[in-house]
Amino acid sequence: MKRIILPGFIAGVCMLIVSLLCGYVSNTFIPGLAKEYENVHLFRPWTDPLMLIYFANPFVFGFFLAIAWDYIKVLFKDDRSLRRGFAFGLVFFPYRNYSRNDNFI
Repeated sequence: MKRIILPGFIAGVCMLIVSLLCGYVSNTFIPGLAKEYENVHLFRPWTDPLMLIYFANPFVFGFFLAIAWDYIKVLFKDDRSLRRGFAFGLVFFPYRNYSRNDNFI
């Protein structure tokens, strides 16, 4: 269980930080975007209790990835953990070219 909880929590924290940083950067480079996010007719305010889902989502996804990694890490034979993790990322998030209709699922 320790092999799942700690990596899942770390992955959740990392994804939350990256998400918040991407939001900050996009609001910096596109100032009008921040004004649109403040529109209460389109987006919920930060004080709404349902906004907790925004913060819980990376942790749920992180635990899911930790469980998946625990089961399939034996399939990746490389000695270096960074390469194994990169290969897992390529398997889990495959690149697809959706510009052509025949590749769309």
